[in-house]
Amino acid sequence: MFWKQAQSVSTIEAYEQFLSVCPNSEFSPEARNRIATLKKQVQDMEEAARRVLPTGTKVEVKTVRGLPKKPQFLIAAHLLEGHSADETSPYVRGDYGTHEKLTRLVQFRCAKILKSVAADALPSNASDIAISTRHGVRESYVGQPFSGTDVAMTIYEITISVADVKKNEMGKMDEELIMKLWNVRKNIIPSLSFQTQLGGFR
Repeated sequence: MFWKQAQSVSTIEAYEQFLSVCPNSEFSPEARNRIATLKKQVQDMEEAARRVLPTGTKVEVKTVRGLPKKPQFLIAAHLLEGHSADETSPYVRGDYGTHEKLTRLVQFRCAKILKSVAADALPSNASDIAISTRHGVRESYVGQPFSGTDVAMTIYEITISVADVKKNEMGKMDEELIMKLWNVRKNIIPSLSFQTQLGGFR
């Protein structure tokens, strides 16, 4: 019964829970093998996501319950957006003076992550891929690009089935086309306003 439950959920947590209850079961070796496989897939997906994001970006991947016997892989990327032109740091370039520009940046990052994962780390045993990008937007001052406080948080989540990723060969697809194929789960992208303060531009 416990093994069937673990198989039905098919996540790292489910198999680890099975082993904690039935460490010496005849199915324990299979559970350990599946944990090792899933952890390797998680590692590969994290590396694929980091390759297309600024250095220092926090990336986390975990397995969550998807279809029966097929987990969903959730990729969470956390960035701090600033006003630097330096793409090699977490303070990535931008002019976040318009809602449209910030929206496009967030969507484009999701497309880059999905394309990289599809090309190099797509798990065949998954139901779908979900990507959650969370961007803290830092208020900066002229002459002090790394000062200020986080004043807005974007949360943009998308999901797409592994079957659709394979069918459309997203590892080779243009990012603009990728953006049209996913389902948006959550979209919180605030408008940002700018004002002068103490003779500087904020």
